[in-house]
Amino acid sequence: DHLQVSAQIAGLTDRVELLDSDLSALNVESLLLGGRRDLVDGKTEIDVLANQVTFAANSRLESSDIMAAAADQITIAEGVELIGSGKVPSERRTRVLQGDSAFVEVSSGALAEVERSGASGTTGSIDIAQGATLEAVGGSITLDGSFDVTNLGTINARDGDFWVASSNISIGNAPGGTAGFVVSEPELAAIDPARLFLVSNAGIDIYGDLNLTLEALTIDGAGMSGFASDTTVTAGRIELRNSRAQSPLAAQPDSGDLVLDADVVEIGDGDFEITGFGSTVVMARNETLLSGDGELTVSGDLDLDSPGLLTLSGVERRMDIGGDLRIGNGGLAVHSGAGYGVGAELEFVADNIAVDSAIVAASGSIEFQARSGDLTIEDDARLFAGGVQVFDRVGDGFATSAGAVKLFADSGKVVISDQAVIDLSAPNGANGGVLVVGAADVLNLDAGAQLFGGSDGDGRQGRAFFDTGGLAGVSFGELNQLLNQGGFTSERVLRQRQGDMDLLQGELIQAHRTLLIADAGAISVDGTIDATGIDGGEVEIWAQQDLLVDSHGVIDAHATGATGKGGKVILASQQGMVDVAPSFAGVAIDVTGGFAQETDADGNLLFDVVTVGGATTSQPTLTQQTGEVLIRAPRNGTDINVAGLDGTIQGARRVVLEGVQSYQATAIDNALIGTISADAGSYATAGNETAVLTRLNQVGNDRVHLVAGVEIQSAGDINLNTPFDLAGLRFNGQPLNLTLRAAGDITLDHLLGDGFGTGGQLAGFSSDIRIAAGADLASAYTASAVAGSGGDLTVADTLRTGTGDITIAASGDLHLHTLDSVIYSAGQSSGFDLDRHQVSDPLSGKPASTAALPTDGGDLRIAVGGDVIGPGGENDQTQIGTDWLTRMDYQQDQVFVIIPGILELVLAYEELEGWGVDFGGFQQQIAAFGGGDVDLHVGGDLVRTGVSLPTTYYIDPLLNSPNRLGEGKLNATIGGDVTGGLFFIGDGAGQIDIGGALEPGWRGDSTKQIRGPVLFFRGSLGGNVQWPLS
Repeated sequence: DHLQVSAQIAGLTDRVELLDSDLSALNVESLLLGGRRDLVDGKTEIDVLANQVTFAANSRLESSDIMAAAADQITIAEGVELIGSGKVPSERRTRVLQGDSAFVEVSSGALAEVERSGASGTTGSIDIAQGATLEAVGGSITLDGSFDVTNLGTINARDGDFWVASSNISIGNAPGGTAGFVVSEPELAAIDPARLFLVSNAGIDIYGDLNLTLEALTIDGAGMSGFASDTTVTAGRIELRNSRAQSPLAAQPDSGDLVLDADVVEIGDGDFEITGFGSTVVMARNETLLSGDGELTVSGDLDLDSPGLLTLSGVERRMDIGGDLRIGNGGLAVHSGAGYGVGAELEFVADNIAVDSAIVAASGSIEFQARSGDLTIEDDARLFAGGVQVFDRVGDGFATSAGAVKLFADSGKVVISDQAVIDLSAPNGANGGVLVVGAADVLNLDAGAQLFGGSDGDGRQGRAFFDTGGLAGVSFGELNQLLNQGGFTSERVLRQRQGDMDLLQGELIQAHRTLLIADAGAISVDGTIDATGIDGGEVEIWAQQDLLVDSHGVIDAHATGATGKGGKVILASQQGMVDVAPSFAGVAIDVTGGFAQETDADGNLLFDVVTVGGATTSQPTLTQQTGEVLIRAPRNGTDINVAGLDGTIQGARRVVLEGVQSYQATAIDNALIGTISADAGSYATAGNETAVLTRLNQVGNDRVHLVAGVEIQSAGDINLNTPFDLAGLRFNGQPLNLTLRAAGDITLDHLLGDGFGTGGQLAGFSSDIRIAAGADLASAYTASAVAGSGGDLTVADTLRTGTGDITIAASGDLHLHTLDSVIYSAGQSSGFDLDRHQVSDPLSGKPASTAALPTDGGDLRIAVGGDVIGPGGENDQTQIGTDWLTRMDYQQDQVFVIIPGILELVLAYEELEGWGVDFGGFQQQIAAFGGGDVDLHVGGDLVRTGVSLPTTYYIDPLLNSPNRLGEGKLNATIGGDVTGGLFFIGDGAGQIDIGGALEPGWRGDSTKQIRGPVLFFRGSLGGNVQWPLS
């Protein structure tokens, strides 16, 4: 219990006494008193056995390595000498301690760091009396007390390492009675270490002025507090960390300056705070290394003067600066990212931010947020989050996709200066990255800035999302020229909150998906928007005021692929007019698709008989696929605010003129539905459509139709209190388009949908449904949500449409609480539906029924700022696909397909006729049937949620070969973790990017456990799963 080392045996009965001379005579390389050591995983674990260890007065030990451990206290009395000298010990592994204890080591060797966990800080003291001496010149001295370290003696660690760990550490003229390890500047100078390690259960307090010069300094604790202090530390290397996860410090009034001056500054694991200094300057002449997760908080200003900030793999580091942040030095050229980690996530928050240095987070994320002022990316700034080539242990290499750079100024400007570089490019077929800019004031962009986001190869090109008050430095066309040249051509969202947006003649936007929003002004297009691709692209233009496609304007969203889908174009004005002027180019809007083989009414594939080189043969009968154009504008009595439709629209199967009427409501009930029905019925009549088409010179154009649009707005919440079946609201043969926008939450406790009648799927076109919870009601774009406003969307029943699209935005979470909570586009019947079974299914036991073979499925676009949360009941989530994607028309002794196209279980069955969709059995959250696409962006986690894009097929009766229907594409970006759930992709393609971890999720009861995430696919699949995986 109590072990004492004495110069002479005193005959004490309450302890075990050992003579110092006997211990010295052992002549061991390393001596441990009060504990037992074991080598575990390359570290030395010390099991503390003694309660107290005392070095009695005038005792002396000299050895290459002396260690003592005690649960309560180590006492080093007057006249004691503990000397580390002689041969350097061979074993210098990390010491591992559990719980409260005191630990002392004096060694001729280099420092062995101490890892401690589970300490409460109630015991574990080291008491060094006046007149005692600890010496290890060129070696190391360790004093690690979980409670307190008191030193009145002499410590000599000249040219060596000194480690002190205590409840608190105070340097300078600390007040009398200050707890913990207290050392004045002269006393610290007398210890004279080359490398100093200060480990505190709280923080490091500095009283008065301090000037310290070392070879290396490590501060491990909650942070540093200044008390009327001007402090300068100069060292070769400085590390700040909080490896023992100590609690935050109490804030101190800011006064004085802190200067940390080193060749290399490393910020390691844990949250670390600097308080009590009005200004903090960190000078890292070579580099700043961000090696650990956590948050660095600085109460005043921070000037980080370094040629480069570099990261290790997977680091998540946030810096929250109470004043202004400047990162500058400009020493590094454009960095390749090679040799450093991938997948780091960096976030910097301050009042004003100026960056003039290199920041490297290969395949990771770099985010800046200026709270009250400007964010300036200066001339020598190099922001690298691009992809890199990496190699495994056997030398095989592969390319990583680029990450993201996000630049925000909540109240001020974002400035990107001449020669600044933002690099989000990717090599060797990996995907380009994402550039996000948000400025409450203007984006001031110099035309000499260099923006890179392209993919070298077949990978997805870069994406750009800009939300600004306006533009300065460059014109709108020049901004797009920079983005075009930089390879940001996959997706481009440009939102301008003030003023007009003009694409002038000769100017070009090149992006497969283009979204333009002018919240307060007008938009004119007299240049070209090129959204072409293998599948046709998407172009959406939303103006608060007038929207003009002028005479030189071209919106080209046609498909370049032989079988590509047609494109989609939306032109919308909230309060003004939409005008498509006569086009000098011949075609104003092109949404033409590729070709698909025709079938007859019985599902037979059609062929043409042709003669080639004198020989008669057959070729598939092809029909050109078409796209869609929607023109949305306010109703004007029985008319619509469309000034002209004179420009040629090519390749559209349907041109919709959506005349919108707005309603203010917090509840959707039968009374409101009745009012909407009556208003829409009197508006979307055959007579009104004829009058509108006559005015627009479109009489006889059977592709152009007038439809009723309804927008329900609320400054609070919206609740659906009754079923809202849009299938019953068809007027003049056309569906009604519905938009819900609530600044608060939207709760759908009942069915909201279209595409189905009493007999099943409806033929023809279906409603477009747009929903925004946490909506930005001032925006011209109906799917704008206010970031961080917490608007949740709860779907407690079915949300669906047929051929129409569903667009969802929620600033908060999307809740799918029950198995009845589903969101899908069903398409329309292809006309080839077959009996599901001629006999009951031998596995599920389900009776004979009909399964659908849908086509023309609409698209889903879902953007959620928070989490998407599926049902969480113990018996929920038992589906894996076959409950709703079912086998059709087999007799006994037939082949039975368990997971169509994925896994075949061959039983004694024959003549499988295909598989189709049982809509009534679908309980797997989100789906696009009939070839629809899904675009899913989740800022948080995706929890217990399935996303399905199945392919159906049937056997052609004449050719006895399969005819497949539905090749939808999935584009999913999940910022957080994916827990449970399923991604199901048929013959289409998928791109899945996951920022967090893949986690298992319970699915089914304890006797039927299926853990996710599960991924089934037949088509092509790509994507990234960021570190870590768990």
